[in-house]
Amino acid sequence: MTSNTSITSARQRLRWARPTLAAAGLLNVAFVVGLVLVMSSGIDERVFDLPSGLYVALALPLIALLPTAASVLFAAEAWAERAWTIDGRIFYSFATLFALAFLWVINYWNLLGYRIG
Repeated sequence: MTSNTSITSARQRLRWARPTLAAAGLLNVAFVVGLVLVMSSGIDERVFDLPSGLYVALALPLIALLPTAASVLFAAEAWAERAWTIDGRIFYSFATLFALAFLWVINYWNLLGYRIG
């Protein structure tokens, strides 16, 4: 009876898996859009002072770290509990890997956080 209870509680926790990954994806897309909008403004604004929108854009990946990390945990739990179909688990795992890869790339280019001088 305890295994049935643990399966039910795992499925209840996993109901937040897809919205969590979607939140991470939306934050990452908002970062790219925000960065493009800030960088497309006039060069005169960026020469003498950093635009305030840049600080907002750089905050978005930092916020996205939390749902991305939670998505990694959800993916591991989905595989351990065999909660979804195999296609669903593979899709979720690849989407989580892409979110991690995106954060790694923006960290490589020093865009994760406030590394501006």
